[in-house]
Amino acid sequence: MIVTLDEKGYVESYALIGGLEGGIEVETPGNLRYFIEIPNAYKVADGKVVRDTARVKELQNEAYLESLRQQRESECFSVINRGQLWYNGLSTEQYAELNDWYQAWLIVTDTLTVPDKPSWL
Repeated sequence: MIVTLDEKGYVESYALIGGLEGGIEVETPGNLRYFIEIPNAYKVADGKVVRDTARVKELQNEAYLESLRQQRESECFSVINRGQLWYNGLSTEQYAELNDWYQAWLIVTDTLTVPDKPSWL
């Protein structure tokens, strides 16, 4: 197997067949399925690719945060980015509840808690 490495020494790309420009030859990992799922969680040591479990957790966390951002985009911003006429039709209580919901969405990547949507939305 041929791999190229990023600036931190993690696998950037790989080829099971053929070659890669600037690549180095390493042993194919025993559990190829895990490698293929998250190749950039592997470093090269002694001619082998070695899984960095801390990096796996970091990459999984990044993926989870990105999924929360996408969920916020689709569920929250489509409601919040409505026109003034829509906001004028809200009661004071609804406006306050909407604001609280919005603020909770803005910090979702810190709290890791998806806020409950107001029932009237």
